[in-house]
Amino acid sequence: MFRVFVTIFWMHWVSLVQAQTLTQPVDRAVALVDNAVVTASDLSLHVALGSLDKSFVPILNGNPDTVLEDAINATIIQSMAGRISVYQPNPAQVRTRVEAYQNHWASEANWRQHLLLLGLNDKSILQAFERRLVIERVVSRAIGMPEESNELSWKDQFKTWIAREREGVRVRLVPPTSPSAQP
Repeated sequence: MFRVFVTIFWMHWVSLVQAQTLTQPVDRAVALVDNAVVTASDLSLHVALGSLDKSFVPILNGNPDTVLEDAINATIIQSMAGRISVYQPNPAQVRTRVEAYQNHWASEANWRQHLLLLGLNDKSILQAFERRLVIERVVSRAIGMPEESNELSWKDQFKTWIAREREGVRVRLVPPTSPSAQP
């Protein structure tokens, strides 16, 4: 009886150890913006959406060279909006924007594959576009919309505005973990 008990214990222990060594992180925090977390998948989503859904807000255009700073700034602007109704787009506006983005894929299967690669579903893609629209509304109410004649000065005004908004926000970058440090 004792031998059976010991054998079961060791088999259970070995299976736990093996399970722990095979786990891998699903996502990784790259920055903390006050109480909000910016993840690596947020950065991928930011670049993917920004590359095809162009916006007048420079930080939403998916520049891979500035994606971390852009995602941090987007998070700051999003937190400024909170759930204030004036910044919330109606569902039809969100659907229209998603449909325009979806039209870049030739088939429903390609669209579904794209969503899968981004880790999204029908509901979460709507939420991602809702956040983009909220950010655009906050910026347009804060500094207006750019006009072709003053686009450069508007971008300078935007940089000044976002720098001022960042002053009171605590941002902490999370260093990447080394493979040997993972459990």
